[in-house]
Amino acid sequence: MARTTNPPDEYDAQTFRRILGDYDKRLDSLARAVGTYKVQNYTRITTLDMGTATATQIGNFLCTLVADLQDANRLGG
Repeated sequence: MARTTNPPDEYDAQTFRRILGDYDKRLDSLARAVGTYKVQNYTRITTLDMGTATATQIGNFLCTLVADLQDANRLGG
């Protein structure tokens, strides 16, 4: 995915619609990819120290992330 390091200060309406359309397509693709996942039996955590994290903590963190995205209607669910 290309990123613009110095975006312009203004966008014309056509460019803005194209950007939003691209964003929507990517979000829909992500929703189809992970929307069927169900998370359960995890401890909700939102902070992770990768220097000391255990496999269980990483799993709990990922489950929290998926559940939060699903709750925000971003990934189906």
